[in-house]
Amino acid sequence: MRDGMRAIAGTALANWRQRVRQPSFLVVLLASAALAHLAVPEPDSLWVMVNLGEYRPEYNSAYVGTAAALSGALWLSLAGFYVVGGIGEQGRAAAVAELVAASPLRGWAHHAGRFAGNLAVLATMAAALAAAAAAVQWARGEAVAVDPVALLLPFLVLTLPVLAVAAAAAVLADAVPRLRGGVGNLLWLPVWLTLVLAGQDRVLGAGPVAESLRAQLVEQGLAQDAAEFSVGLMQLDAPPQVFPWTGFALSGDYLAQRLSVVVCALLVALLPALWFRRSAAGRSGGAASGTPREEARPWRPTVYRRLAAAPGTGPGAFPRTVAARFRLLARTMPRWWWAVAAAVNTAALAVPAEAVPTVLLAAWIWPVLLWSALGTRHPGDETADELLAAAPARRRVAAEWAAGVLLAALTGLGPLVRMAATGDWPGAAAWAGGALFVTALALLLGTVSGTRRLFQAGYVALWYLVFNGVSGVDFLGAVRDGGRLTGPSPAAVALAAAVLFAVAAAVAEYRHLRR
Repeated sequence: MRDGMRAIAGTALANWRQRVRQPSFLVVLLASAALAHLAVPEPDSLWVMVNLGEYRPEYNSAYVGTAAALSGALWLSLAGFYVVGGIGEQGRAAAVAELVAASPLRGWAHHAGRFAGNLAVLATMAAALAAAAAAVQWARGEAVAVDPVALLLPFLVLTLPVLAVAAAAAVLADAVPRLRGGVGNLLWLPVWLTLVLAGQDRVLGAGPVAESLRAQLVEQGLAQDAAEFSVGLMQLDAPPQVFPWTGFALSGDYLAQRLSVVVCALLVALLPALWFRRSAAGRSGGAASGTPREEARPWRPTVYRRLAAAPGTGPGAFPRTVAARFRLLARTMPRWWWAVAAAVNTAALAVPAEAVPTVLLAAWIWPVLLWSALGTRHPGDETADELLAAAPARRRVAAEWAAGVLLAALTGLGPLVRMAATGDWPGAAAWAGGALFVTALALLLGTVSGTRRLFQAGYVALWYLVFNGVSGVDFLGAVRDGGRLTGPSPAAVALAAAVLFAVAAAVAEYRHLRR
């Protein structure tokens, strides 16, 4: 038993060290600190994170800690999954499997250590959010005295159990062959939405918070019945009225329920131990521990053969390079993925005109795994690899960007057609700016980091803000006020895209010259 606990601790520490060195961890860590400012807006702001209608609690430690903890439970469980998952990237899992196969480490200990390491990484992010929340409370000035217990307790009972669910989901996704890599990342968003929406009381644990807020409103004579309660960044029509709130009570039943969430998460993380075999791991090079094999699919249409056989110079060189990169993007997804993309595009032609921006938002979260490959090497098709390798650095970067824009156009074609049909030309302009921006962002983050996860984590966070109606970061025109765009102008978004592309091209050229 003692050896097993040592093995769990060693695996957890190694997993934590590996993750905190990745660029995506730093991005999410900085975003976690910035999240405190969103969770506790300026006192006279119309934005709230915990919606109580026309009221909000005073910015004391009890409320600041609760608001930041609920925000962290939502944000860190979503973006953190992309940081802690994917242990098998770049062949690392094959080495892990060989070490496990040659050691006495049991399957349950290996997966328990992975779970503990993932949770430690996410808890580090939550600690950064808690520290930032204390600073924000002091800066807002409504109740400058920080109570460490009242501030940190919500993180323990609200945030950590939800992070345990994300940590376990990452272990399971890496261990199930059909969920490894892109498919698991793609499915996490709908799973996460189901957990936080359908399981708000059970998984998020926000029930006692809502009951306490409503009860203290009634006690102070501010509300006669139950006020509405919701969690998420929302904009009110008028500044809310402030009332004192002393926090929510922690009953024994509630603490037992929160502990049960952690225990259930641990059991989910240990499920792969049922089919984990050290001998199988050693023979398959990681098949049991989470390594996807790169197998080229023999799909090469006639047009692609002609492009591949053409010379690498001349007026047709750039289209051939674009075709090669798009080929590498498109071939990674099965036919059902493209069927879903087609269904979303078709939905844009059937929904009311005012719902089209929302459909576009859904359409442009679907290709996140494909966009994240821009700027990174994507092996598996020798012919396309040769075409890309032979191309000059500038042409290769431009071709990657063009292939990404083509992907955005295909997956968002339905909303564009509907906007044009209804005369929504501002929306069409925002569509064009968004297609350029998303692709340039993916290209820059992939080029700088060399991995896909930096874009996956960053873009999902950006998408989530737009989904919650934050107009300041609306890059595709989804946030409207009476049909009018409320976010940055399409020209500003296109200009930002040009800057991102220029930086990505400069980085690629610099690396090319250093070789």
